[in-house]
Amino acid sequence: MFIHAAVCVVVGIVAMAQLLHAQAIDIRDTPGQSVNQPSGRIRGVVFDSLLMKPLPRTTLLLMGAGRTATSDDKGQFNFEGVAAGQHTVALSTPAFDSLGLGTLGATVVVRDKEVTRVTVATPSLRTLWQYRCKGENILGSDSGMVWGTVRDAADDSLLAGAATAFEWYHMQPGTALGMRIDEVRKETRTDNSGTYFACGLPSDILISSEALSNNAASGRVEYSVGERRVQRVDLVISSDMVIPDSLSPRTREDSAYAQRARGRSVVRGTVFDKNGKPLANAIVGLANVDTTVRTSAGGRFQIDGLPAGTHALQVRRVGSPPATQLVDLRPGQTTDATVVLSNVNTLATVNVRATKVRGADGLDYDLRRKMGFGYAMEEKAIARRADMYSVLSNLPGIRVERSGFGVTAQMRQIGWGGYSCVPAVFLDGLPTPVEFATSLPTDKYRAVEVFPRGGTVPAQYYQPGGCGAVLFWTKQARW
Repeated sequence: MFIHAAVCVVVGIVAMAQLLHAQAIDIRDTPGQSVNQPSGRIRGVVFDSLLMKPLPRTTLLLMGAGRTATSDDKGQFNFEGVAAGQHTVALSTPAFDSLGLGTLGATVVVRDKEVTRVTVATPSLRTLWQYRCKGENILGSDSGMVWGTVRDAADDSLLAGAATAFEWYHMQPGTALGMRIDEVRKETRTDNSGTYFACGLPSDILISSEALSNNAASGRVEYSVGERRVQRVDLVISSDMVIPDSLSPRTREDSAYAQRARGRSVVRGTVFDKNGKPLANAIVGLANVDTTVRTSAGGRFQIDGLPAGTHALQVRRVGSPPATQLVDLRPGQTTDATVVLSNVNTLATVNVRATKVRGADGLDYDLRRKMGFGYAMEEKAIARRADMYSVLSNLPGIRVERSGFGVTAQMRQIGWGGYSCVPAVFLDGLPTPVEFATSLPTDKYRAVEVFPRGGTVPAQYYQPGGCGAVLFWTKQARW
């Protein structure tokens, strides 16, 4: 049997044509050739060019023949007895769908009694960058790309010229006392097809984005671009999300009123654990909307009177990391959602010569740091600063002012129509006025944690309203 090499360039069937202006391959599942005709073999490898490694245990489809093959641990796959002629090998995975790559395919020509080799691969980030990031800075080792569409919630029409904003915190070496933290903002607009492309975003940290056009906006959503460094985020906007000037908050007391639900949309669903068991008593809400509910004994929830648009549906429950899921709410319609919460892996208690066992507060702190939620400053760094005003001023997402022997604190909900809110404050796990929590000398604290947004606050410290929280831990805590 002869070997015929056919290394094929791959394009996305639907979405990649939009990303790269490529001609889409037709992979309609048409009837295959008769099994009595001459046949050959297809051998190939499926390769993720974004991760630069083969894709193991991936299902591929031989279009027209109704046959599938699964790649091995090295990404290799094999189709035996393929009728001679032209064929398309295709694949689609949830991971590729979430990136907007759609179905990928490669066309090959099989010859009688020959082996045809093919590589089915995603486009590389460099290829995407060259097409969609012209004029941007040079592609860096941590540069990411986000793209998507902006639609009107009322009629689902694509919107040209809609603005999309991205914000994140950038940490870099600052003074001798520690890192300098800057808030970075980047904006882009949709083209005539209602599609936007944002390049040069960080790929490994949490970013926030939202869309705005003609007195309408989406909710603010947060996500990480991820290790493939490409992400698709479609946004739906609504006039429900724009606060009229007459209702704009002028004081922090007014802000709670301004963020009340102002729409006719409904979201309902069920919260499960990873084994499919419904979870009761989970807290469910939308970021920036002050209505929250708890799940029933059957894990079900429903929230009425919500503003239309894209929102971050947030679910918290003691014993599980918070979960966030994007939902598109339509005016006067009900949107269904299913949320799965994972379990927290309990850190093992370390007993060194039976002289010290880590306390509950310290174990919980370690677990939060392991999961990567919020920001923290620890004992040695705190002790080097003059007071808690200096400590909090060097943590992102919180604005502080001096007040007597302590400070007052607010958190800015970033983006269009943003407002300032008062975070929940806890001292050694107990609700405490911020003026008192910050009045101790800096050498009395073990750690300070700041959770700038409601979606990152641990369930046991969450308060309705979508604001964040500050946790102060002294040397009297169970550490």
